[in-house]
Amino acid sequence: ALAAAGAAAGGGLALATGGSSPPADDPPVPAGGSGFRSGATGARSLPEEPRSATERDQQRKADAKLPVPLSRAAARLFLVGFAGTTPSAPFFERLADREWGAVLIDGANVVDQAQLTALTGELGVVAKSAGQREPLVATRQLGGEEVAIPRIGPTAQPDIPNSAAARREAETTGRSLRMRGFDLVLAPSGDLQVTGGPWANRGFSDDPAEVARLVRGAIDGWKRARIAPVLGHFPGEGTASQDPELGVATVGSSREELRTRDQVPFTVNARTAPAMQMSGALYAGFDGVTPATLDPAVVRTLRQSGFRGAVVSSNLTAVTLATGEGVGAAAVAALKAGCDMLYVPGDLNDQEEAYRAVVKAVRDGRIPTSRVREALGRLDRLRAQTAPAG
Repeated sequence: ALAAAGAAAGGGLALATGGSSPPADDPPVPAGGSGFRSGATGARSLPEEPRSATERDQQRKADAKLPVPLSRAAARLFLVGFAGTTPSAPFFERLADREWGAVLIDGANVVDQAQLTALTGELGVVAKSAGQREPLVATRQLGGEEVAIPRIGPTAQPDIPNSAAARREAETTGRSLRMRGFDLVLAPSGDLQVTGGPWANRGFSDDPAEVARLVRGAIDGWKRARIAPVLGHFPGEGTASQDPELGVATVGSSREELRTRDQVPFTVNARTAPAMQMSGALYAGFDGVTPATLDPAVVRTLRQSGFRGAVVSSNLTAVTLATGEGVGAAAVAALKAGCDMLYVPGDLNDQEEAYRAVVKAVRDGRIPTSRVREALGRLDRLRAQTAPAG
């Protein structure tokens, strides 16, 4: 995206932004259930409200301990989606006010290849015109029919025969994505292809060792193309009752079963993957009631495997179906649990609620600034892996 923005700017797209100075922090959105509304497009008005002297003092103290002001630091922690196919989408107006760390483009955002390249470039143009750092541009491109951008690959995961093929498919697809302005891909999947499970016809294999080898090849291919891969979904969703993106999902495996089977593709690649995405399922092997992405014990297990990269949360709008709380509470819990990038798909209201909740939690000390600095550092290292070679 960083390399493609200038070229896209010459394509005739124009957008009037709301100004170029970074916004002051907004007061928190009142808590409330958001539901799973990833396709919604509306954006409520966001009036600025006065803060107390105590809050202003808390804000100054937090700003002094962070590499950038809290208003910018908090936004950089988010991976957000949006509805629309052109820069006239409401999301782009908000983008001028929020320095989002990464933006996800999915199939609903894509009309054709020329439109796609212009759209990814405009993300950078809007950010730069507002005096912000450009967001990383991300997509889902697992393979086969599970792709956001058609006709560029890769082959469906079950049809890839070996690690060399996985490497070749990922590298070829990665170069195509790079040409279109992308930096980050939510792929590959390390989830086992278990009969009856959500990855039965989508995973590489039902053999943990084989999945680990194919994942290693895919990671290497994406990295060769300067696309940062995000391996999902720890600690493994192969035996989940359903896809956690679609509703509340449970995994009945014990912790030992997870360790010796489902987690193998992740632990084997712990020192290779630059980023991993958490599952949103509930695991009996842990506490059985907390989505893995919100459970510090699950994130700690990932870190104990030797993984030092960025941890991406699962869909935080979807996990509210399991928690019964709003997406703001989920974002705070995920950051406290150890997630570095907070994924909230394309509802502007949910994104704003989550952002404000994180700002407030850092400001009042529920989330220490050291946790934010740690997350920002990992995300900066992830960003560096997408920079052009040389």
